[in-house]
Amino acid sequence: MRFLCAGTLQLVLVILILPPAILAAEGRPSLLGTKSPTDHFTAKVYQRDRSEIVFLREPMPEPVVEEKAPEQQQEAQKNEQLPQVPQSEEEILARFGNPEEQAPIKAIDNAHPAFKGMMAAINIGNDKLAYRYAKQWQDYTARVKVGTDKAIALQGKAMESLGHTDGHGWTSNERYDEYDELVEEDQAQEKEKLLEKDGTLLSFLDEKLRRLVVDPNAYDEAAQDLWFREDHERAKIRQALYHRVPHDAEGKVDLYFFFSPTDQQSIELARELEPLFRASKKDQKFNFAALSLEKASGIVLSRFRQVSQVTYPSMIAGELSSVFKVQAAPAVVLISPTTGESIQEVGMRKGMYIDELRKMIQGDVGK
Repeated sequence: MRFLCAGTLQLVLVILILPPAILAAEGRPSLLGTKSPTDHFTAKVYQRDRSEIVFLREPMPEPVVEEKAPEQQQEAQKNEQLPQVPQSEEEILARFGNPEEQAPIKAIDNAHPAFKGMMAAINIGNDKLAYRYAKQWQDYTARVKVGTDKAIALQGKAMESLGHTDGHGWTSNERYDEYDELVEEDQAQEKEKLLEKDGTLLSFLDEKLRRLVVDPNAYDEAAQDLWFREDHERAKIRQALYHRVPHDAEGKVDLYFFFSPTDQQSIELARELEPLFRASKKDQKFNFAALSLEKASGIVLSRFRQVSQVTYPSMIAGELSSVFKVQAAPAVVLISPTTGESIQEVGMRKGMYIDELRKMIQGDVGK
């Protein structure tokens, strides 16, 4: 509500009084007639219910104050009356009690009921009751430890599945081996999603060949067969994809391997790409680069090379990840420098598959 000051009120009255006088002088009827404005307005106040007037914002509710137990209220009132920092011996004794008296052993207010009951029974000398509460307390703490250990183990395995660790640290502790099947099941489901994904080169391979390409375990199992030959599988890849990949007229190709230093799939794919790096050392038209999506230190990159057992160097990807629109690791980008066309493969791939894509782009199939 706004209030008018005395000067403003006088101005309002002048505005109300002058127009009638001016109109009367000009011979025109006044809005108020011949009466004074004070004859039309009074100081009487009327109070009426106006349901159409509402608050735009509800009033703030009063804070709810929890009622304290009588002894807590007395203690609180006692402390409020005392200064924050005791200034005398009397004030210290009043606040903290008599030092000659034996202080009871108390549990904090938010302690577990079993612990509070045990301490209360100890204070009154009832050892049998305290023992019963002690058993309940021990059972509780033991279950908390088991639950905490399991939570840590599951978190570690989730880190492995998401690629947040290389699987060679604390998460590989043999105590957590019983949860490995959860990681394997999760990764198998992700591979199934990848195999079902349309619009990728993998979708043009038959199901058996797709599994060999994306799953190292499936490849290793197939390789146990005496009739298995990798060159036959390579031929199937070429037959299915040769007309679906770009071809460089000058026989050039650039390979960019984007990885995360702590990602298990990145480590596995890094090993698969080692033969391609060696091939690039012998072919001037084949450029190979390993790039970390994370801003890792030299020590971290060195450990990545050691764990993945590769010889090629690596560096930070920087702006290149945005240029090639790489959003996840591991990923391999193959580019035809002459045409500018590219292929991006995201996730685990066998080296033979990437190698065949490289050869098809260069046009030297079978080399």
